[in-house]
Amino acid sequence: MPARLEQALWVDCPTPLPAEFAASRVYFGHETCQHLLPTFGAIERWARSALDRGVALTLVTPWLTNAGLHRARRLIDCLSAIDGRMEVVCSDWGLLDVLAQQKAVTPVVGRLLAARSADPRLMRMFAGGQERTLTHLDGTECRLKYQPPSAALARHYRGCWLDRPELISWFLSRGVRRAEIDNTGQGIELAQNPGWSWSLHAPEVLVAVMRHCPGAGEDFSAAAACPSNRCASPAVPWSVPGYPVALQRRQNALYYQWPHLPPNLQALPIDRIVRRK
Repeated sequence: MPARLEQALWVDCPTPLPAEFAASRVYFGHETCQHLLPTFGAIERWARSALDRGVALTLVTPWLTNAGLHRARRLIDCLSAIDGRMEVVCSDWGLLDVLAQQKAVTPVVGRLLAARSADPRLMRMFAGGQERTLTHLDGTECRLKYQPPSAALARHYRGCWLDRPELISWFLSRGVRRAEIDNTGQGIELAQNPGWSWSLHAPEVLVAVMRHCPGAGEDFSAAAACPSNRCASPAVPWSVPGYPVALQRRQNALYYQWPHLPPNLQALPIDRIVRRK
């Protein structure tokens, strides 16, 4: 890992950048809902202002329908005309393939495509020494004793499915040189691969994405009404029995906070930290 980590800040554009902007890169866009992607007309001045200050641009995009793919491509085409070095984080394989072919911007594998295991209950697997009493459906009880995970299972839950030399070689051949991952509580294990880098999102961990935002009272049986002004509502705390951390719903996604950076960070091929403003 490089001795110096690049610092990136995720900003909900068109929120102005702070007067004292310590990061060298800004993330903007939306990761989980195509309806909340900005239009070029709404952010052109904002993007030019960031570039004038020497801040690199990374557009984050969500999973897309055909209509959403068309809209995202128009936005990217307009932005690439003012910044040919711009990165685009992709949460949709179709968009990643298009951008890899066009070579007008730098495509990045988003954390939704990297799809690391993000269930916070996995932390208990690595905590050790815990015993619990469980009640079966028939009312009988048993004592659940701790069994540490095997080395292979630990690598599975701490690793990432695309962290394989043959896959990374294929991505590199397509001009893709980076993937985004979460700072999950169970830890991280990644191999060193020449030419390939990882961005770490901390402290926020993306747990799940919903097709649409719930209605009042967190009612998911309510009819979808996207886009709607309820998307702009504040984050909603969720409490789930058995979870070691609190969850938070923001728009159509669930997150938890894990502020502890991996103890083996210096040994990992991570060269960028992404934090949300």
